[in-house]
Amino acid sequence: KVILNEVKPMGVDGSIKLSGPNPVTGLPTQMTDAWVQNAVFRLENSGSDAAKETARIIIDAYARGKLIKTITGVNSSSVNLVKIP
Repeated sequence: KVILNEVKPMGVDGSIKLSGPNPVTGLPTQMTDAWVQNAVFRLENSGSDAAKETARIIIDAYARGKLIKTITGVNSSSVNLVKIP
């Protein structure tokens, strides 16, 4: 299994908000499959062998149904982990 984790600050009410699509940069909504594919593309084209290997690991995990997406909300006193279905 491979876990992709996005860390975000928690709101005062404990909420966690992911960034929506960005028409300027072309980035899809965070943690969607399209966002993961975009991240893999950027890793593959980074010029770094380690980044390319990370992309390969993510692609393989996704293909085998072993990619787990999570969000961790943090503030000065707590941490909240959410698994995305």
